Amino acid sequence: FFYQKAEKQFMKGEYDYAIENYSQALGKGADPKEANFKIGESYRRSNRIAESGQYYKAAIDAGTSHETSNLYYGLSLKAQGQYENAVGVLKNYAKSGRSRTVKKRAKYEYKRIEQIGKIPEQKTKYKVENFSQINGEGNDYSPANMGENLIFASARGESKTYAGTGQGFSDLYTFTYDNQTTKTSGFVKKLDESNVNQDYTHEAEPTFTPDGNTMVFARGNDGSKKGDKNVMLFSSTLQPDGNWSKPTKLSINDPNAWNGCPRFSRDGKKLYFGSNRKKGRGGIDLYVADYNSGQFAHVKNMGSKVNTIGNDMFPFIHEEGDLYFSSDGQIGFGGLDLFKIEMDERGKPTGDAINLGKTINTTHDDFAMMFDSRGKGFFCSNRPGGQGQDDIYRFVSEVEPYYFLNAIVKGSENGTVELLKDAKLTLKHNEEVVSEDFTDSLGEFHIRLKKDYDYTILAQKDNYFTGKLDFIVNDELLKTLTKNENGDYVVPEIVTLDKIVVITQTIDSSGASPSPVPKGGTITLKGIYYDLGKANIRKDAEPALNKVVQFMTDNPGITIELSSHTDSRDSRSNNQALSQRRADSAVAYIVQKGVNAARITAKGYGEDRLINECADGVDCSDEQHQANRRTEIAVTSVKNTINEDLKKYQEQKRKEEEERKRLEEMQKEMEKEAEENKEGEGASDQEKSDYEKYLEMKKKMEQLEKKFKDEQQEKEDNN
Repeated sequence: FFYQKAEKQFMKGEYDYAIENYSQALGKGADPKEANFKIGESYRRSNRIAESGQYYKAAIDAGTSHETSNLYYGLSLKAQGQYENAVGVLKNYAKSGRSRTVKKRAKYEYKRIEQIGKIPEQKTKYKVENFSQINGEGNDYSPANMGENLIFASARGESKTYAGTGQGFSDLYTFTYDNQTTKTSGFVKKLDESNVNQDYTHEAEPTFTPDGNTMVFARGNDGSKKGDKNVMLFSSTLQPDGNWSKPTKLSINDPNAWNGCPRFSRDGKKLYFGSNRKKGRGGIDLYVADYNSGQFAHVKNMGSKVNTIGNDMFPFIHEEGDLYFSSDGQIGFGGLDLFKIEMDERGKPTGDAINLGKTINTTHDDFAMMFDSRGKGFFCSNRPGGQGQDDIYRFVSEVEPYYFLNAIVKGSENGTVELLKDAKLTLKHNEEVVSEDFTDSLGEFHIRLKKDYDYTILAQKDNYFTGKLDFIVNDELLKTLTKNENGDYVVPEIVTLDKIVVITQTIDSSGASPSPVPKGGTITLKGIYYDLGKANIRKDAEPALNKVVQFMTDNPGITIELSSHTDSRDSRSNNQALSQRRADSAVAYIVQKGVNAARITAKGYGEDRLINECADGVDCSDEQHQANRRTEIAVTSVKNTINEDLKKYQEQKRKEEEERKRLEEMQKEMEKEAEENKEGEGASDQEKSDYEKYLEMKKKMEQLEKKFKDEQQEKEDNN
């Protein structure tokens, strides 16, 4: 009884009633595969997909044959912000599911979810607060300006319950406010008690011509048709007595489709609206029509930069010409997200749709954005913490400056400096890698920075020593910079890399006369001192040796010789032995710090490599002798690693581009299949057809049963 009652309500789109009766049926032993699936469908179709997940999961666990359960369960997890679990469910079904069409859609969806982490942070930040002065317990949504009045839709008050959502029907209301201070006056009241608002229909989404004399709004769900395809656009004009005329349907309505979300352009010459009519790209698409002297004509789809396989709705044209809209088909955090896209002087979308970011978007539905001044306005959301399901929120936007690094990498060799392209740049913060990239043909590298962060740049190029630079983006640094034309700060840094010179000359320490110092390739380490006649590492020598450890870490492709030298005082053999012990001690210290022993060789040269004339028999000062007592490092070999990293980087970029193109192709396939579904019977129509067949069969069975009973009664009467 409960199940059959729920089936009838489901087919009529009375989803809230259907949920109640399917739940009753479950408690009385109904098939959990079907009942749970239908509850999930009822929640999803009444725009409550986050609540549908547990029922799809229950249907799956019970062995449902409805393949879409897996798809919608994954999308429900996405709507709850459980991205990792959503990807797991969708990816698993894409590999092992039975329906080719649903598997393709599941793959498409999980690949889109994987892109969420790549949504860039936005320059514009939004401060959001619930506009509690007007929100009630029912749905409050789709605000629009009419002079000093805010006109919006609300399901408040005493009215018949709309069986699709369990709430009342929405009417248009008005509220007076000051758009500069947001101070309010008056009270919420219906826009019109006679012509515009009706008892058993939804009125919503008002928009007005610039003079305020013509209003277009959406009206629907009057029960004349099943489902939601009877939502239509209506027009009404303001009469001299202050009332609105009886609304008339717009000629641009498609009678076989959903038509809603109207919004006039700022000059009133165009009307933007949403519709799921045939030959669209998927669910609800955005369209634009010309408006002139009360007539609407030349309807055009806004194209693939805006419209997706999902729902693209609630347009608003900003005074700067950008289109703001809501979409669950663009890559977003879940549900409807708010986006903007630039448009040219002809009103054609250019560039890509930009997600407005986490300061305004959530995993729930965020939609119907409008500005009442340059940086202030309203939008709607069913996020937690509101006063009803859909609430109106007030926002104030602030544009914060971006901070960019513009690093230039140069190479130096024998006094000659040149720009280095394809040098590897690693940007670190607190020893964690923020970014890895390569310089362009001009030797430049650009990246976004964060204020009050301290950064380290590592610049690497084969056959060059690694360059290192530290800086912090703070107020002191910003005082030395000026903002560019976009209001952003650019931090200029130059990193110069010295060409590596490898030792090619060997020294025979057995020779009786001092050998000359090799030209180039030798770095003298200052601050490494030993006690007289001793080789142990003193505490005051550790900082210098730690720099060698860091040097080896920063230059992973080189091997070095660490050499120790003495002055000429004492015998040549004693000096040779002492210098070797000192070199061995220094190398042991470095290896103990984690440097691979195979990358470093200890070499003691004694007094063989004097850097001045202070040989045996020459009278020199202590300072001159001290200059010869030194520790040096020299590169003995170089293993090229950066070119290999560059190849891997280029291959990764190639794969990312291929993946992006595959995702675009998948979207086109999804759009094509969605269009084919529109041309034929959709899933809901098929279910409706199956149910009607069931009712016909049931009716025939009842007729046969009645005939049988009548015949039995007739026999008894004759007896």
